Amino acid sequence: MNQIRNPTVFQTRPDSRSDTLSVGAETTNIEWLLIRSYRAWIKGLQGDDSRYWNDVWNGFLAEFGTRDGKQALAWFVRMINVLQTHAGRALRYHHPGCPCKGDDERLFVAVVAACQHGDAGEARECASQLVTPDGVGELIASAGQLALMLANRRPRLPMRPTEPGQLDLQSLPALSTAIN
Repeated sequence: MNQIRNPTVFQTRPDSRSDTLSVGAETTNIEWLLIRSYRAWIKGLQGDDSRYWNDVWNGFLAEFGTRDGKQALAWFVRMINVLQTHAGRALRYHHPGCPCKGDDERLFVAVVAACQHGDAGEARECASQLVTPDGVGELIASAGQLALMLANRRPRLPMRPTEPGQLDLQSLPALSTAIN
């Protein structure tokens, strides 16, 4: 059953740091899909409302098709489960439909982007800002599997340049994709 494990993990209040970046023309469809899905899945967890999860599924179905959509959604949900289990602090998100990108929403996408670009250092840096050290590897592994699903999608997820470190997505540990 999809339910929130720790109700204090996710908060809808805007992040006090720099949470005002608007979603503009530079935001790719895939990036926006991940941001909207992050918001909707969490909103569904908080209210045990499957309508939000159906919206996420419809987005993945439209982007990936039925077979790949199920697999991509499973890896996405695995990432959310890791956040619930290993969040090092309250994670913030905007309500579905909000035109802004929050800091934690951007970090969530950045972990996937870093994996898609093969940048292990950036993936670790972004993941460590979302979860405790015990969850970093699992978050990166799940994001890496989702990044593999995105491998043939264009444009690629945008990434802020940092210290390069190669991440071989083929060597990531196998994880179960069962949705809890």
